[in-house]
Amino acid sequence: MVDKIKIVLPYKANSYQGLPKSKIMLPDEERGLTSYHFKVWNSYRDHYLDLTVVPNSEMILDGSIRKWYYGKITIKDLSFEDLLDCLRRIANIMKFDFTSFLDCKIRSVEIGKNIRVNYPSISLLLCFLRHPRIKMVDSRNTSKTFRGRNFSIIIYDKLEEMKAHRIKAAKIYQRRFNIIRYELKIRSMSAVQYKIRMRATLKNFLQSYDRMLLLWLNEYKKIVQITDKDFLNNMANDYKSVQEFKKNFMIYGTKEFGLENSIKKINEMNISSKSKSKLRKEILSPLLPQKNDMIFQFSDRIDEIYREERKAFKHTIKKNMQVQEFLNAKL
Repeated sequence: MVDKIKIVLPYKANSYQGLPKSKIMLPDEERGLTSYHFKVWNSYRDHYLDLTVVPNSEMILDGSIRKWYYGKITIKDLSFEDLLDCLRRIANIMKFDFTSFLDCKIRSVEIGKNIRVNYPSISLLLCFLRHPRIKMVDSRNTSKTFRGRNFSIIIYDKLEEMKAHRIKAAKIYQRRFNIIRYELKIRSMSAVQYKIRMRATLKNFLQSYDRMLLLWLNEYKKIVQITDKDFLNNMANDYKSVQEFKKNFMIYGTKEFGLENSIKKINEMNISSKSKSKLRKEILSPLLPQKNDMIFQFSDRIDEIYREERKAFKHTIKKNMQVQEFLNAKL
């Protein structure tokens, strides 16, 4: 489930010796320091993590550990067991013992899952309207992005993204299935740690992994969704009442124009606040209760993934006594 991660390590002079440089240097004008950049390659030599070294200060490791562990073109998701193994390998390369490495701070992290579906991704993506707390900043046929101050939610067509990066395997996959990826990107772990009641270190992250999974699940459930079923067909129907026509017209119009734009236009109208509130409710009321089989299936799959990943997390700890003792140790 963990994909990209940014880890802050204490400066250690011998930890980056022998690593290839990606840039000679980059001055940090704010602190008057110079940083050096290195590449931490995986065993396949097809993906690397960025290592930024500020001498006598800190080192920052940044990148997709999922691709680093499985290979660049993978569609696999990092299990909790493989996450532990991945972190051990990185610690070994960086010449840190595992315990010391897990005391390092996490600055940001992405948690995501590739979900196979048997319908066009655009049909599902059109159904995601808004998030009650964060703003939609991208609404295309292949992706939806909701961005807040400290975290973002992205739902997108994974195979289309792979094709955009000229990964040939994407076309082969598309012959058999489509993949929707749902990601929760936490840009500031220190800002959201109150949600999961933990300090922002790797050790605390592993101890609270099930809480991170729950946060991933709950943020998805907050997204307002509408059905895509029979939108266009309904517009051509004969209606028995004005209310029925009005309801379907608002659904179709909001879908075509976008909920964000519709609400924005209402807020800009030269009418009273009470009238604006009433109009917003009229637009939202026919949208909220509607769900179709496709949305139900996808949402059920999100629930299943949470249960499966949480069970795998508990199982990994239970079968590995060393990990169990470590994670149960007092902070």
